[in-house]
Amino acid sequence: NMQAEIQTDLLLKDKMKQQAIEKEQNAFYKLLNATNIYLNANEIRYNIYKNHFAEVKQKNKVKESDRATVLEREAIDYFTKANVQTRSARNMMYKSDQYIKLMGANDLQLYALQLQESAYGIYLSIPAAISSKIDTAFVAENIYNDTKKSTSKESTSSKLSWEVLSTYTYSYVKPKPVKYKTKKGILFHVQLGIFKGLLPTKKFAKVSPVIFDKFVKNPYRRYLVGEYKTYEAADMALKYVKKMGYDDAYIISKINGQRKSYSLGKNKLVFNDKYNSNKIHELSVFSSISYSPISSNDNKNKDDGNRNVKSIKGLAYYLQLGMFLKPVTSSEFQNIEPIFTEKIPSKGTRYMTGPYNSIAQARSAENLIKSKGFADAYIIAYNNGVNISLTKAKQIEKPGSVVNSVDKSNSSGIIKFSVQVGAYKNKLSNTDFEKLNGSFSPRKVNIKYSSGMNIYIIGDYKSYNEAKFLKNKLHTEGHSDCFIVAFKGETKITIGEAIELSNE
Repeated sequence: NMQAEIQTDLLLKDKMKQQAIEKEQNAFYKLLNATNIYLNANEIRYNIYKNHFAEVKQKNKVKESDRATVLEREAIDYFTKANVQTRSARNMMYKSDQYIKLMGANDLQLYALQLQESAYGIYLSIPAAISSKIDTAFVAENIYNDTKKSTSKESTSSKLSWEVLSTYTYSYVKPKPVKYKTKKGILFHVQLGIFKGLLPTKKFAKVSPVIFDKFVKNPYRRYLVGEYKTYEAADMALKYVKKMGYDDAYIISKINGQRKSYSLGKNKLVFNDKYNSNKIHELSVFSSISYSPISSNDNKNKDDGNRNVKSIKGLAYYLQLGMFLKPVTSSEFQNIEPIFTEKIPSKGTRYMTGPYNSIAQARSAENLIKSKGFADAYIIAYNNGVNISLTKAKQIEKPGSVVNSVDKSNSSGIIKFSVQVGAYKNKLSNTDFEKLNGSFSPRKVNIKYSSGMNIYIIGDYKSYNEAKFLKNKLHTEGHSDCFIVAFKGETKITIGEAIELSNE
């Protein structure tokens, strides 16, 4: 090109420029071919290492196996990132851009192989196979950091990459970081800042989970806490962490997993009944109900990070999620937090979520919890850690008021439990009713009218457990939308009230 520029003969000049372009294209063609050979060779090596990890782990169980497992996981992250870059490069127009992108992918692949080899070095007790650079980075990334001052990108090396490699999450209940699953819809998080290492989970139990972005070959991590569907709860979480000393914290939103500003997420919200139910449930974590420290005696009742209900002072309402003979982990409750427990002699352990300051709050939250798959959830009440009836709770909440719940002294109306299979404002036509009845044959579908709705039910049981048995059987038959309801005479009442009145 330089020689062409000095030519006075225009035909010769154009010819030399064309020759330069052809030579450049030919050179890049050879470079791209060579790079693709490197990438293919790396992939073969990576898959060989990956396929033999399970066998090596079984034969060589060492103290630092967990550490090696983390290196394995990070190798997968880096190789996945390399594949993304490779696909992106092949869509580029210019060969020069393709080459630069593919070389970057090759660099990520080589780092993934180093991570794998270091993991093998740990499993097989071969120190020489462990990269000192990777070993140092691993130690730094897994030290707990209680620093409250965020690091700014400007104050770090300009050579550091801020390209996100992967996102992880952990909490006080689940302290081991796992891959964060992107969620649909609008969510709000509080960004604490950029820190090295791991942040301690216990101090963020009230604003869990902790989420962090890991960057490519960068020791820093970007930390978020909380996961809220309402901006009011995010505002409360921000105030909470600022009181803890995280002055650089601010709120961000994510729309279908894409990071956006707080204001954009707020502008996209739809304020309806579901939103209000979410708000009540999320704000209950920041309610004025006081938590007293759990004593060493109470600690034996604490399961998998769950809180003992006896630690709550004053009147509090909860939603019972289930009663289990053997302790279960918090994963059974699909990330509903916080979880409280109480051991009931000869019955097992009661698991519940809350607390809520009023019965109205609890009723609003009940709809949200049921929509998450806990159709049998119902409201219960405690006063200073002791289970009390809803009738008594309402009297404490509003002393001197007339309580609207069902009174045990009122003998008119027998308590019955049924399984609801449908509810409609207008009564079904004979044809539609026959179809509904036929789908549950040989069982008979009955109808009750309550609160302006025609409720279609199956069964008429004196005990909750009998109705629960039927509901579970219907679920196995494919009727997953049915759930338990209760009546006192012809009046529909809550499951909690019915269980209380039936002395179960």
